Amino acid sequence: MSFFSDEKKGNLLSTFSADLKEFELAIKATTNAIFKDPLYVVGYFATLFIISFKLTFFIVLFLPVAGIIISKISNGLKKRSKQGQENLGDILSLTEETLFGLRIIKSFNAQSFMNTKFEGKSNSLYSLMLGINRRVYLASPISEFLGVLATSGVLLYGGNLVLNDLIQPDVFIGYLILFSQLISPFKSISKAIYDSSQGIAALERIEKITLQNQLIKNNPINPEPVIFSNEISFNNVSFKYNQEQVLDNISFKIKKGETVAIVGHSGAGKSTIADLLIRFYDVVSGEINIDNLNVKEINLSQLRNLMGVVTQDSILFNDSVVNNIAFGVEIDNSRVLESAKMANADEFIQNLDKKYETFIGDTGNKLSGGEKQRLSIARAIYKNPEILVLDEATSSLDTKSEKAVQEALNRLMKNRTSLVIAHRLSTIQNADKIIVLDSGKIVEMGNHKELVSKNSFYKKFIDMQSFE
Repeated sequence: MSFFSDEKKGNLLSTFSADLKEFELAIKATTNAIFKDPLYVVGYFATLFIISFKLTFFIVLFLPVAGIIISKISNGLKKRSKQGQENLGDILSLTEETLFGLRIIKSFNAQSFMNTKFEGKSNSLYSLMLGINRRVYLASPISEFLGVLATSGVLLYGGNLVLNDLIQPDVFIGYLILFSQLISPFKSISKAIYDSSQGIAALERIEKITLQNQLIKNNPINPEPVIFSNEISFNNVSFKYNQEQVLDNISFKIKKGETVAIVGHSGAGKSTIADLLIRFYDVVSGEINIDNLNVKEINLSQLRNLMGVVTQDSILFNDSVVNNIAFGVEIDNSRVLESAKMANADEFIQNLDKKYETFIGDTGNKLSGGEKQRLSIARAIYKNPEILVLDEATSSLDTKSEKAVQEALNRLMKNRTSLVIAHRLSTIQNADKIIVLDSGKIVEMGNHKELVSKNSFYKKFIDMQSFE
């Protein structure tokens, strides 16, 4: 997750589209040069050496000069190609951000600012691509020039050998005919070198993703299906992100069927606890156990099958309502309907043009915030997970939407093990256990009444209504 969090979306899109296409074209362009042309060259050279060792040795001396010239051009081409592909990634990132933030751009009247930014990146890419194309189109004239130069040298040196009776004229003419057959495969090889330079630059960017070290190792000691029956325990868990201490020696337990709420200011480490449980990241020290089995020893697919997640930002897909609810599993229409009703989503779905077959747009942009959140809850209900993770599920909703969503959440959490990260009193006050975090440490733990009576951190949060 850390790699994808740090990397620009545009760079990833550019790599998966433009770079892959560039590499494919390079493979096609260089296939003949790799498998067929070298055989021709070797065969022709062997015959030329048999006809005249001196004349062929003269040609061999010329090859390093041609190689240096071609190498200089191809090296510059590789560097520029890499820069061009990175610039294309920047443009795609900017385009994605612009489309996503269109309302903000228009409301802040920032169209000219974004246009200037886009033009700057476009002009930079144009300049780079112009330089790349110039070098690519230089390949053919330079190959022709080197061919003419080599032919001229052979004529001069060979003519001198004929005049000195070191080679017969008819043999020399036959030699020239055979030598002319070398020019075509050499031109093909030199063009392949230019093409491969762009392909190698694309491959380097592809390998940056495909060969990325997997920080989360999926090598379970116990490959058997996991049955959650007792408790989840965090034992002296610490976590750092880029050398910044996020969690420091955290320990607590969640018993099966229990609801545990995590509260604290922004940056206290609340969401990190959820990420560690789901294994988006691994702990730096300590361990997280499910029924005394370390989560690192559980197959990732089995671990995540135990869990359903509802986040603050409702992640929906540009697909139908029914496919969003039954995401990743087999569709059962009766279960979909039941899940939507439990999530208080059926009412607004019935008012859509095609009801459950309605496409909801990119990230569900055809729906309101409350509707998207209820659809996310319906998805979690449909999965019917044993462990529920709610990460600020009602924080961005208005009062009316929050009430509908909270009712749906209460149904979802009933008789289910739940880890709730929230700041609103309505979400956490009925939790079996409330954990208060401050600067990555647990400063208080207990139920709502116990913590209020302590008149400390939790009570201040209640009074200020400033849970983050």
